[in-house]
Order: sequence, then structure tokens, then C-alpha cells
Amino acid sequence: MAYGAFQTSVARMATMAVGAVLEPQSAFIDDKKVVETTAGIGVGVIVSRGTNPQTQVVVGVSTVPLGITCRSGDVSGAIGSEATNLPVYKVTEACPVLRSGQMPVYLAAGTGSGSAGSTAISVTDATGVLQLGAASQAGESDVTGVTLETTMTGAGIALVTVDADSFGCTAYSA
Repeated sequence: MAYGAFQTSVARMATMAVGAVLEPQSAFIDDKKVVETTAGIGVGVIVSRGTNPQTQVVVGVSTVPLGITCRSGDVSGAIGSEATNLPVYKVTEACPVLRSGQMPVYLAAGTGSGSAGSTAISVTDATGVLQLGAASQAGESDVTGVTLETTMTGAGIALVTVDADSFGCTAYSA
């Protein structure tokens, strides 16, 4: 570019759908919270408020659900860990928590398939792993405020929208 010239275009690379990487075009509320879970916390799992509800999170649905963890540019965990929800944030590290917006996440197979617009998503309480379909047994909860934006028939990466105003979990009841 010559001196005094203005840049008139920007090259843009297509984004790859890697689980729990924020969609760059979506508006989001992203809080960084300190990991309290000793074993660490994976990417794309539900976390709840920790001992200090303003600054800490624990994996799963044990207290008040807060949001879904997402990948940060400074994460040392391997790309692809989303599909297994392996811990990538260690205890005392800060992890970003998506409270509102869109991002791809890994969904376990659960009890069925999902169509775009479906809100039938549940979570394994102890691990925070999201799954397709309604909660079907003790230790699972139905998730509210999360909408499936893609159609899927089994486990895999799916685009979801999280709505902070209605986000929550309701324990399975037989």
C-alpha cells in the first residue's frame, strides 16, 4: 500500500465450525469466570455458579446454571477436545461463559433427533454435557433457553442459540 493510500477492502476467511467457538457475527454476553472444579472444565458444557457466585464456576448443574463454556484464544487444550468435552480449563484458570448468543457446541445423542428451532435439549447434571432430547432419567435436566439452529439425527456439532433471559435447568422427574 502506498504512503497516504487507504485500505478499501479486507480479506475475510471463512470460519470453521469447531465446537464451542463463538460465532463471530453473533451478539453475545461472555463472562470470564474462575474454574473451581478440581478436575477442570471442558469446552461447550453447562457450568453453574461456584462458591463465590460472582467470580467462580463449577461444571454441571449443581447450583444455579450460568451458561455454556466456550473456547478462548488463549486456551492450551487441543482443537477437537470439544467432541469429547475434555477439560481444557484447569482449576483457578479463567474460562469464558456464553450467556447469550450463538455458537457451535457438541451435543451427545441423547433420546432422539432434533430439528432446527427445537428446544428439546437436556444435560447430564454431573458433567454438563448437552444432549438431544428431553431428560429421561435421574441425573439429567431439561435445559431452557437453548434453541437448536441446525437439524441433526445423532451426536455431533450443532449450532445453538443461548438466551440469558430464559436460560435454566429443570431436573428430571419420573
